Amino acid sequence: MKTIIFSLFLLIWPTASFASDTDTIEIQETISQQISSFQVDDFEKAFTFASPSIKSMFGNSKNFGKMVRRGFPMVWRTKGVTYLELSILNGDPVQRVMITDINAEIFILNYIMTKTDKGWKIRGVTIDERPST
Repeated sequence: MKTIIFSLFLLIWPTASFASDTDTIEIQETISQQISSFQVDDFEKAFTFASPSIKSMFGNSKNFGKMVRRGFPMVWRTKGVTYLELSILNGDPVQRVMITDINAEIFILNYIMTKTDKGWKIRGVTIDERPST
C-alpha cells in the first residue's frame, strides 16, 4: 500500500506547487500590474510585464495592445480578478486566475511565468475555461 501511495505522489509531484511565498506574491503582483495597465489603456507599461519572447513576437506595445484587445478582451476590461492555485508545469510556474469581465462572465486563465534578471515576466496566457453559452 505504501508503494502505491508513493507511486501516486511521484505521478503528481511534477505539477505540484513549489514556488516560494515570495515568488507567489511577486508573480501575482506582476499579473495585477499588467491588468491595471490594461484598464487605463497603458499598453506601453503593460508591455513591460511581458517576457522577452513575447516582446520579440509582437515587436512593440502597439501591436501587443491590439492582440490583447482582440484576443483577451476579458483582461483588457476586467471587473474582477481572483488568484487561484499556482503550480509548476514542465518547469514553469503557472498561475491560474479567475477573471470576471465587464459583462459578469467568468473566465479561467493560465498565466505562464518566467523569471528574468528584471523579475517575473508573463511568458504566455491561455484561456482554460470560457463561459458556457
